[in-house]
Amino acid sequence: MSNMQINRTVPIPGSDFVWNEFKRSLPMSTYLVAFLISNFTTHSTVIPQITRVWSRRSILRNTSYAAYIAPKALKFYENYFGVRYPLNKLDLVTLPSYPVPGMENFGLIITKEDSLATKNKGSQKEWVATVTAHEIAHQWAGDLVTPQSWSQSWLSEGFASYFAAKSLDKVEPQLEATNHMMVDHVRIVMIGDEELHLGQTLEIKHFDPLVQDTKNIHIYYKGAAVLRMLNSVLGEDLFAKGIKNYFRKYRFKCVTERDFYDIFTTGNFSFVKDDLPTSINNIMKGWTTQESYPLLTVNRLDNGTISIRQDIFTEKKNESRNSALNDVRVSSTWWIPISYYTSKDSNFSTSPKAWYPPTHEPLLLNENVLPGSWIVLNSQQSCYLRVNYDNDLWDAISKQLILDHTKIHLLNRAQLFMDAFHLFEKGHIDIDKALGLMRYLGKERNYIPFYTAMRSFSQIEVKMRGNSHYDLLKSFLSSIILPMTEGKFANTYTERKRSQIALSWACLIQIKNATIIAKKLFRKWEEENDFSIFSELAKKSLLCSAVESGSEEEWGVVFRRAFDTETPNEVTSILREALSCSDNKTRIESLLNFIVEGSHTLSYNDAMDMYNYLVRSKRWNELTWNHLNEQFNNLMMRYDFIPIPFVVTPRDLEKFLTILKKFDPCEKDLFQSYVEENIKFAAEGGRTISQVTKWLVKMAPFEAPK
Repeated sequence: MSNMQINRTVPIPGSDFVWNEFKRSLPMSTYLVAFLISNFTTHSTVIPQITRVWSRRSILRNTSYAAYIAPKALKFYENYFGVRYPLNKLDLVTLPSYPVPGMENFGLIITKEDSLATKNKGSQKEWVATVTAHEIAHQWAGDLVTPQSWSQSWLSEGFASYFAAKSLDKVEPQLEATNHMMVDHVRIVMIGDEELHLGQTLEIKHFDPLVQDTKNIHIYYKGAAVLRMLNSVLGEDLFAKGIKNYFRKYRFKCVTERDFYDIFTTGNFSFVKDDLPTSINNIMKGWTTQESYPLLTVNRLDNGTISIRQDIFTEKKNESRNSALNDVRVSSTWWIPISYYTSKDSNFSTSPKAWYPPTHEPLLLNENVLPGSWIVLNSQQSCYLRVNYDNDLWDAISKQLILDHTKIHLLNRAQLFMDAFHLFEKGHIDIDKALGLMRYLGKERNYIPFYTAMRSFSQIEVKMRGNSHYDLLKSFLSSIILPMTEGKFANTYTERKRSQIALSWACLIQIKNATIIAKKLFRKWEEENDFSIFSELAKKSLLCSAVESGSEEEWGVVFRRAFDTETPNEVTSILREALSCSDNKTRIESLLNFIVEGSHTLSYNDAMDMYNYLVRSKRWNELTWNHLNEQFNNLMMRYDFIPIPFVVTPRDLEKFLTILKKFDPCEKDLFQSYVEENIKFAAEGGRTISQVTKWLVKMAPFEAPK
């Protein structure tokens, strides 16, 4: 098969082979030309185009979901883009091995198997839907209309990422695709975007579609976030009209981002500029050509006026360390659409109520926000930025969440957690503001804010393990988790996912009902050896709980399968981490000896992973560090270098530096940067433990929200 349909097949005389002659290709970029020879089989639908998903026969049934999504996504794009799919067939072929998740060849999409095949479970299902919709979106964005230069590949990848989520919101709304994109993918890109020394912008100098590094992922999801921001500024009707005009005008042509922006300011759209402070091009250019993103700092003045200041986001304690980066920090400003709502009016509209010009001078909002009242900026997380509030506003928002969290939009609830925990990590605020937001979570029915909060909190839980106040932390967590383990509010797809997250944490803090569930699932897995028995979002904690409360028999089952070469890699890592959960010292000592002396094929990285699991466990931190110290020479001989785990707390740093003394002076220079990084991690861990402990002692006892 190839990009076009077969026109005719001609037998080759005296041979079992044939010539396939394809119909004449439509204009396309050369990188999109493809052909494939296989003995795969297919699903087929006609809508009226032929949309087919091809795979090995043995996994064909697992591609049914992709075959279900594909024609629906295709139809959505035809309607939204206002241009019919230009070919007369669309094949999606999944291969056992492929270097990237998918490739959008015109009419012949190629993916690797885990991108199109799923057993219809959880995150696998979401991934298949996303890849399917993304690659089909490329048939317009990238194939029909192609960026003129690789440097503006966000016009292809950013478009495909955003419209994939938009299409799934329509054809498979239970997945909440756009919400997931914002709290997962965009979150990751924002963290990478802060590294100013990388010089990341949407206009990139060197783009390799086969390399999935942070710079490439950047153009996918910062590009998507910027498009979503433009959608919010213009409103759905104007944005959709502009997108239709764009694809109609530039079909089978190459474009620049200026071509795209001009669509919204010329012809029938010339009136748009009357509602904007400057041209679309001027507004958007800052978001595509500048590094990082804005931090908005919000203060309530004595008269109730709201003062906002924009700065480029940086780590607070490093702001003055590098003069070159300081130049970037001082010079970087944006045109920022300011959307918000207050305690007086919870209207979640994303239309800008004000515009912040590219300056560091404060912007004033005459909203008369009284003491104890609140304001939430960036309605529905519509803009690519973070928001920090003054202490009184953080406290007022926390109180509102406890009183009635639905007065704050679910995406803003998620962003509050993302921002607060990240602002703490980077030195902008104390941890009490982030922890204060969490107190209402026992009433949170939506998966998105709950998942975001607990993911943000997970690293704090790890740092608190082994601390004398860990039981107090468990009490705080119980006040959140217990209301969610009573079987209520688990009717929809996302509510069930929320319940899985709650079950995962219930296992971690040893709530009795969760331990019983873990044991039952473990027995079923032991009998059937089907790892999909464990829910996607709770499998680690379920296995950990089963091992922790289990006998020698449970330990033995996990141990054998964890080091069985027939066990898939993605499963072995979870099983090995579960072993570190045991409460039996003899078993852990046998595991440590096995790493050093056992008859296995563990690599250096495998051994380091095992030590990381054990160092971060609730009980075995000191035992593991002592083992590393005692077995230094044996580990050096077995692995050529000692697999030292990462430092999380000041306690770890002390043990780490003790081991460091065993190296020759010349060897120490080889990993000086690693040492410096661990010292930094230890300091951050100490700061976290101190502030969390202080807050727990102050706020105890903890009760579930009513």
